[in-house]
Amino acid sequence: MTMKGKPEVYSDKTSPSVEDKNKKIGDDQSGDITMTQDHGYETPKHSISVAGSECELKSSNGSSSESDPNTFEGLLNIVGEAGPWQLQIFLLTSFVGFCTALHNLIYAFIGAIPDHWCTLPTVGNYSQNDLKNLLIPRKSNGDFESCKTHPFSWNGTDEAFVVDGNVTESCDVVDFDYSTFDSTIVTDWQLVCGDTFWASAVQAMYMFGILCGSPIFGAVSDKLGRRKAILISTIIFVIAGPLVALSPNFTFVMITRFLLAFGSPGIYGTSFVLAIEVLGPSWRGLAGNLFCLPFAVGYMVLPGVAYFLRDWKMLQLVLSAPSVLLFATWYFLPESPRWLLRKGRVAEAEAILRQAAARNGRKKELPVDFSEMVARIADSEKENIIDETWKTKISSVLSGYTNLFGTPKMRTRTLVVYVCWASISLTYYGIALNSPNLSADRYLYTFIGGVLEVPSYFMVPPLIKYFGRKPVFSGFLLICSGALFLSLLFEEGSAIIITLSLFGKFVIGGAYALIYLYATELMPTLLRTYGLGTSSMVGRVGSIITPFIVDILGKDNRTYPSIVFGSVALVAGCLSLLLPETRNRRLPESVEDVELGRV
Repeated sequence: MTMKGKPEVYSDKTSPSVEDKNKKIGDDQSGDITMTQDHGYETPKHSISVAGSECELKSSNGSSSESDPNTFEGLLNIVGEAGPWQLQIFLLTSFVGFCTALHNLIYAFIGAIPDHWCTLPTVGNYSQNDLKNLLIPRKSNGDFESCKTHPFSWNGTDEAFVVDGNVTESCDVVDFDYSTFDSTIVTDWQLVCGDTFWASAVQAMYMFGILCGSPIFGAVSDKLGRRKAILISTIIFVIAGPLVALSPNFTFVMITRFLLAFGSPGIYGTSFVLAIEVLGPSWRGLAGNLFCLPFAVGYMVLPGVAYFLRDWKMLQLVLSAPSVLLFATWYFLPESPRWLLRKGRVAEAEAILRQAAARNGRKKELPVDFSEMVARIADSEKENIIDETWKTKISSVLSGYTNLFGTPKMRTRTLVVYVCWASISLTYYGIALNSPNLSADRYLYTFIGGVLEVPSYFMVPPLIKYFGRKPVFSGFLLICSGALFLSLLFEEGSAIIITLSLFGKFVIGGAYALIYLYATELMPTLLRTYGLGTSSMVGRVGSIITPFIVDILGKDNRTYPSIVFGSVALVAGCLSLLLPETRNRRLPESVEDVELGRV
C-alpha cells in the first residue's frame, strides 16, 4: 500500500544503510532500515509498510548491529527495543492511517456520477416519467441515454406535442437521479456529458498531489526533522480537508483536493518512518504489518459513514473531523533520536533515549558511560557534509538515472519494474473504484474491499518464504487477470462478477505489497535509490489514469474497465517472467552484477 495510493512511505538520505556486500537476504534475517530515493523505507524481514495508498512489503539485509553497543541499534537494545515508550509512539503514529484512508477513496462517494438524462420540459398533462419515456432514447441494454434526447415540437396543447423518434441530439443540461445521493461534486457542477473528464480529474488531482508531496516532504523530513515535517503536513492536511467541502467553485475543489493529497504523504510517510526508527530490528517486521491496520479500519469505516451522509459536503466535513486529533498525537511525539544523532544534536538525542529507558523500566540498567556511548555513536552516525557545486550535484543525479537504462539487462529490468508498478497501481485502484460498472452496491463493495486489505497485508510473507518472489509475484498478476477476464463470461449484475472482481483486488493487493521488496532486491546498490524512486513515480501515474478508465470508458461499455485492468495485469504478469528470482540471493552491488547474471 504508493498506500497503493495510500501515501508514499519515505525516508531521507540520513537513514543508515546495511547493504553489506557479502550479506545475503534470508527469510529469517532481521535487518536495518535502508532508504530509497523516493524516500521509501525498506523495513527488515518481510514486513509490510504503507506507501501512498498502499501497504508495501519490503526487506533488507541481515545485520548483527543489534547487539553491537557501538551502533544505534545497540543503544536501542540498552534502553529497550520494544517497550511502552515505543508502543506509545506506534499507537500515536499509526492513527494517521485511519485519517488518510478516509480521503484516499472518498471519491467513490463524493465523485459519484448518478444516473442522469437530458432535462425534460414541462408539457401540459404529461408526467415527467411519460416525457422521459417519450424523449429520452434507450441504449441497446435498455438503459436510458444520459446525454441524448429526441427533438420535439409543441405549441401549448397536448395534441400538438410531436416527438421525432428517429432523430437524436445532444444536450448540455441534465436532470439527476437523487435516489442514492442528495448531492455529489458531479451534480453540483454538472460534470457529465462533455464534462465527464473533469469528474475523473477530481481523483486524478488527488493522486497527483500525493505524487508531488512524497519527495518534497522527504526533503523536509531530512532537513527539519520528523516532528516538524509531521506538523507542517498535518496543518496542510487538516485545513485542506474541510476547505474541499467549503469550495465556492470547481476550481477551488481541485486546488484543495491537491493540497489535501499533498500533505497526506507527509503525515503518513514520516509517521511510519518515526515509528520504525525507534524500534529494534527484530520488531520492525511485525510493526510494519500492524501499522497498516488503521488504514484498513478507515477503509471499512468510510462506506459506513457515507451510507448515512448522502450529501458530499457534509460527508467531506465529517470525515475531515478526525484529522484534528492529529495535532494531539503530534504533541506527544518525540523527535527521532536517530535523526538527531545524524544531525549532531547529541544532547537532545541522549535526553530522549534516557526518557525511553525510564519509560521502558531500563533507567537503572543504563551503563555509567552511556553519555560517552551516545557521543561516540553520534560521531560515527553523523552525516558527512561534502561541498558540491550545483553542477556536480545535478551531474551526479542525472548519471544515476541514465545508468538505469545504460546496459541491456539493466534496461530490461528497469522497464519491466516500471510496467509492473504502473499496472499494479492502475489495477488496484481501478477495481476499488469500479463498483458502478459492476452494478454493485458501492457501500457494501467498498466495505468488503477494506476487509480484504487485512489478509492481503499478511499473506505475502509465508508465500514468498516457501515459493520465492518471482512465482508469487507473477502468479498474483496472472491470477488477477484471470479473475477479471473470467468475470466477463457472466451476465451483467451477477454476484459472481462482483466476487471475482473483489478476489482480483485481493490478489493484486498482494502484488502491490510484494513489488516493493522485489524491486529493492532487483536494483543494484549503487542505483537502488534511483530505481525505486522512479518506479514509485511511474506507479503513481497508473493511479492517476484510473478514474478516467472507470468513468469515461465505463460510460461507453461497463465491461471495458475490467477488460483494460485484466489486460494490463496480464501484460505485467507475462513481463515479470523476465525477472530473476532473488530469494536467498546476494543483492547486486553494481550494474556489472546485473549484466553478468549474478542476481
